[in-house]
Amino acid sequence: MKLPSLPVLALGALALLAWLVPAPPSHAQDNLESAALRALVADLKAQQAKLVDNQNQLEAAVAAIAEDLRLARIYSARGGGKVSP
Repeated sequence: MKLPSLPVLALGALALLAWLVPAPPSHAQDNLESAALRALVADLKAQQAKLVDNQNQLEAAVAAIAEDLRLARIYSARGGGKVSP
C-alpha cells in the first residue's frame, strides 16, 4: 500500500486542526452573558448575606433559650425541686 504524499498529509493535518479549533465567540454574546453572570453573582451575594443574617438571628434565639433554661434550672434547684442533668 502506497503512503499518501507529504502535501496531502499536510493538507489533511491543516484541515483537522482547523476543525478542532473553535471559532471565537461574538462580543455581543459575551456582553450579554457577562451582564447576566454579573446579575446572578449579585443575586447570590444578596442571598448569602440574607442567609448569614438569618443564621445569626437563629443563633441568638437559641442562645436566649439556653440562657432561659439555665436560669429555670437554677431557680428550680433553689426552690427544692428535682434538678435535671
